[in-house]
Amino acid sequence: LDLVAEFRHDAQLLIVSHQKKTMEAADELYGVTMAPGGSSRAIKQRIEKPEGIPTSGEQVIDLVAMEEAKLQDSDKKMMESSV
Repeated sequence: LDLVAEFRHDAQLLIVSHQKKTMEAADELYGVTMAPGGSSRAIKQRIEKPEGIPTSGEQVIDLVAMEEAKLQDSDKKMMESSV
């Protein structure tokens, strides 16, 4: 993570990881999710880091889970409306 801090202002970094500490250092998280019986979707979540408020790995994971739930709800509504 020291390398990420060192290069973050001079370069764009793409890191593939499930490590909480690595994800905490991210400005944006990208993922792929798939609803049961659906197709894959790429999702992006910008991580807002207010000053003075620590961001834990669990909070980052929760943000991604919330975004996945929104997509699944959207898929479900779309499926129901097409029937």
